[in-house]
Amino acid sequence: MPPVTPSPTRAHLLVPALVLAVALLAAACGSSGASTAPSRTDTTDQAAGVSTNIAADEGTPKDGGSLAWGLEATIAGFVWGPLWAAPAFIAGVATGYVALRFDELRGEAAEAWRLVMLRAFHHQTTQRLAERRRALADAVASGLRDADAA
Repeated sequence: MPPVTPSPTRAHLLVPALVLAVALLAAACGSSGASTAPSRTDTTDQAAGVSTNIAADEGTPKDGGSLAWGLEATIAGFVWGPLWAAPAFIAGVATGYVALRFDELRGEAAEAWRLVMLRAFHHQTTQRLAERRRALADAVASGLRDADAA
């Protein structure tokens, strides 16, 4: 009896094609251009002791994350069976959150490093900026007090 050899199939091409499709979809749903931390406006009301850190307007939100996660779950359901669709969707949402949080923390760390370097190597500029901000905060606080008194 001759040895049994498996018939050639395209199954070995399925996994790389699937990985490529998911990578292309993820790249299409991602942001374009360099990602930087949003600029913030930091104000302090000396009289009330209140400090606010307001994010600048980042424009209109863009959809697409749930589409990518749904597509990943659908492909996982086709490839590994329907029971894998829900775990793949949950894993996609969880890893998406982790990636977003990592990007936020990376941006904040980069901004903090730039501020440390500014203070270390441009001390006079930092002092002048602090004085201008203090004067502006005092002017705003005085304007608020005058508005409350009127």
